[in-house]
Amino acid sequence: MRTAKEYRRIAWNAIRPHWRVMLLISLAAVLPQLIEFFLQLLFGLIPPIDMQFWFSDPSRFLAAYDAFVVQTLAPNLLLNVLFNCLSVPLTLGLIGAAQRLLRGEDVQARHSLTYVPHAARAIWLEIRIYFYAFWPLLALAAVTLVLLLIFHSYGVYQLFRLASLAAIAFGVTRLYSMAAAKYLMAKNPTLRVSDLMETSRTIMEDRRLNLFLLELSFAGWWLPIVLVCAAVFLLAGYNAYVVCVFLLPVFVRAYMITARAAFVDDWVGNLVSSADDTASITPKSI
Repeated sequence: MRTAKEYRRIAWNAIRPHWRVMLLISLAAVLPQLIEFFLQLLFGLIPPIDMQFWFSDPSRFLAAYDAFVVQTLAPNLLLNVLFNCLSVPLTLGLIGAAQRLLRGEDVQARHSLTYVPHAARAIWLEIRIYFYAFWPLLALAAVTLVLLLIFHSYGVYQLFRLASLAAIAFGVTRLYSMAAAKYLMAKNPTLRVSDLMETSRTIMEDRRLNLFLLELSFAGWWLPIVLVCAAVFLLAGYNAYVVCVFLLPVFVRAYMITARAAFVDDWVGNLVSSADDTASITPKSI
């Protein structure tokens, strides 16, 4: 079992000679969100963030903000769904490029589009993963809505808030169970989504904490980015802050995904070596 430091070293050695092309591929993966933001800006769908108003009268600021969000909910939701769907195969392209680097293969900018023909399957996998993780939260919200309509009780709302925190924490652990699914799809995009999810559960069983520690080990990279984004928000405003949030972590994201790919590859190898001939996903298919 390798340590987080060893996975980071493997990723760094793989990505360093190709950092320019990986920067382009990582940028392509966030490009749909950037386009979405600029469209929202163009059509006035971004809520105005007045810092002086915020600090002087928080309650009125929140009321005005909530009213704006409700008014623009439909077009923002439509844009969000559309551009998130566009980003899914591009993110898969970044994962596939990271896997190519780890295999010692050449990587080019065009590999960003490798999984566009499999976009529908990739989007379906994304939907299945998030539903698997957070369906208890959705069920809880539905039950709470019924109870609020019947009892109109503030206590029910408070109970919902507490239960929601527990459901979110539970959902995050289930997301970690699915952490290998997209990496498996990048290896073989024709596999059934249910098989990808089942294999991810097998790979990540008892290893979710290891992956969390690997991601936590990147804190030294993320902290300066967070501080710079916070400074930009205070000095230049919300719009500049959003652009920084998308652009500053581009390289770190590629580096982190490569480290995660190395982590998953290790355990896929262990799974292949121990799989029997009757497994639903054979060693050749992985």
